[in-house]
Amino acid sequence: MVLQRIQFAVFFFFLTSMVYTQVTVTGTLVDQITEEALVGVSVYYDGTTIGTITDQNGYFELYSRSSFSSPLIISYLGYERVAININASTTLGTFKLKQSVVALQEVVLEPDTWSREKKLNIFRREFLGRTNAALDCKILNEEALRFYYNKDEQKMYAYASAPIKVQNDYLGYMTTYDLQDFEISFRIKGGLELVESTYYAGFAFLEELSEKTRRKQLRRRRETYLGSTLHFMRILSQKELSWQGFKVFIKGKQVRPNRFIGIERKENGLTSVRLDEQLDIVYGSQNEKRSVLKMIKGQEFFIDSYGNHSPVNNVMFGGYMGNQRIANLLPLNFDLGDK
Repeated sequence: MVLQRIQFAVFFFFLTSMVYTQVTVTGTLVDQITEEALVGVSVYYDGTTIGTITDQNGYFELYSRSSFSSPLIISYLGYERVAININASTTLGTFKLKQSVVALQEVVLEPDTWSREKKLNIFRREFLGRTNAALDCKILNEEALRFYYNKDEQKMYAYASAPIKVQNDYLGYMTTYDLQDFEISFRIKGGLELVESTYYAGFAFLEELSEKTRRKQLRRRRETYLGSTLHFMRILSQKELSWQGFKVFIKGKQVRPNRFIGIERKENGLTSVRLDEQLDIVYGSQNEKRSVLKMIKGQEFFIDSYGNHSPVNNVMFGGYMGNQRIANLLPLNFDLGDK
């Protein structure tokens, strides 16, 4: 089984204290040189549905009922992206955005041997995933994507000149993904290029596709959540894996998770996790959701109260969890009781 290191978001690891009060962030965004107000700038918490845009005066006000460990993202085409860790209600005042120095079209790459169509198909499969959800997803601005295959390295890279827009009719979300890195490593077997690992990183913002979500989409969200990485991390941090239907195996033998997984609650509200053995994880009434979790020995990762884990490079997933890509992405503020 191939382990996948999937990074849904780029996090700035300042491990700040979690604040469990209502948070309001305000500010006015302007051009650094002209100081003219910037209209329509996206401001959102990474990986959530909590976001807004600036008005005609460049002003924004963003309200959340509780804080996140993921950063506040300020994104505007043609300007450098900003990520800020917010741990209390604050005002940014007049915040100046700097124009991007290097545009994507200025990047020069050596010609490769793969056609754009081939690389685009591979990108769709690895970015959206291979699940039923992926069949009901569509990338709306594929013209913003560029690809490069390095034959010597046996790697394919992807770049985007604008945030990727994904219409997810399966779950009922419009996902905006600000791609930072994308890399697929291949291995050659029998003359075929087989995917060995997939890595991508970026910032995600999710919005409801319509004012009223369909019942089947609500059902699919619940089904997607149960047994997912988000579900697993939330339950793991609470030390309730066995009580919540997760079964953990080491070398084929079922074990008590708390005896083999080092879990420690930190003063900053985060939960640290250490693991020296590869885990086989099973979830579902028919044990149909099977996953593999592996991490670098001696390393640790952290989980916040929403199930957001970091640094993601320390954790690799295979099986069901490893196959969950953008098509199965749920917002960090998803709740089984929410719509």
